[in-house]
Amino acid sequence: MLKQRCDMAKNKVDKGKLDTKTDDSQTPPEETTPSEAKNFHIIGIGASAGGLEALEQLVSNMPPDSGIAFVITQHLDPTAHSSMPEILSRCTKMPARVASNGLKVEPNSIYLVPPGKSMSIQTCMLYLPELVQPPAFKLPIDFFFRSLSKEKGLYKMKYKNIN
Repeated sequence: MLKQRCDMAKNKVDKGKLDTKTDDSQTPPEETTPSEAKNFHIIGIGASAGGLEALEQLVSNMPPDSGIAFVITQHLDPTAHSSMPEILSRCTKMPARVASNGLKVEPNSIYLVPPGKSMSIQTCMLYLPELVQPPAFKLPIDFFFRSLSKEKGLYKMKYKNIN
C-alpha cells in the first residue's frame, strides 16, 4: 500500500498535479517569514527506528529533481551509529547526508538527524541542539515538526491524503 501511495505521489509530482499550496490565511506577514524558505518545499518525515523500509520506498519513488528537500527525523539510539545515509543513497540520486549545525537546506536533497540530537530549522538552516529531555520523554520528531511549521509560516500542521 505504501508503494502505491509513493507511486501516486511521484506521478503527481511528475505531472505537476501534487497540491503543495498552503493556505495564505495561515501565513504571517512577509517580514516574519524568510522569503528564502518559501522558494522550495521542505517535507519533514518522522520515523521510528523500524521505518527503514518505508523510507527506502519513499525516496526510491521520488524524482531526484523534484525541487523538494526531505528532512528525516528518527527516534535513534544516541550511542549508536546510523547507516541511514548510505542506505538511502543506494535508493536515489539525491544526496542523503547527516545534518550538521548550521547546514543550509537545499532542494533535491535528503537530510537526516544525527543520533543523540534534536533538529530544528530556521531561515533554511538546520540546527542540532542536544537532547535535553529525560530519557523516557524524547520527542525529536515533534520538536522538528514544530520548527518546520514556524519556518514555513504555518500555525498548525495540515495533513492531506494524496489520493
